[in-house]
Amino acid sequence: VAWVPRTAAGLRSYWRGNWQLAKEMSYERGGLSGTFTGRAEFSAIDDGWLAYAESGVALLGSDTFEARRSLLYQHGCTGPVRCYFDDSPEARTVEARIEAARFFHDISLEASEPFLHPCGPDVYSGRLIFESADAFRFDWRVTGPRKQGV
Repeated sequence: VAWVPRTAAGLRSYWRGNWQLAKEMSYERGGLSGTFTGRAEFSAIDDGWLAYAESGVALLGSDTFEARRSLLYQHGCTGPVRCYFDDSPEARTVEARIEAARFFHDISLEASEPFLHPCGPDVYSGRLIFESADAFRFDWRVTGPRKQGV
């Protein structure tokens, strides 16, 4: 792909708005394989911060259910874009929401190495891939004694 955001501000601008979302999960060990389809929205909540909210339908094993997830992305002027679990999307103030967030991983737009997230004895390894000016994806792999999959 010839076009990719080169800065945190460029990524913030690229992401803002609504997206269609599709996920596939396939585990050899420790997880349920399945799919998720729905919508995602990136919206500005503070200077340098985007809130990410996804909602849709998950099919895991033989179970189908509605699912949601919230993340926060901090787009500073320098350094990596920082991703956090948004544990308080209903917080009364933006400050309280940011304060309650838990670090997930960094995204370096300059480096090609994957971003890592340790989860107990397992490690999630992710990459942000730009497919076009209108499509991107995260590729995740988990390896460890409890889980193995994509």
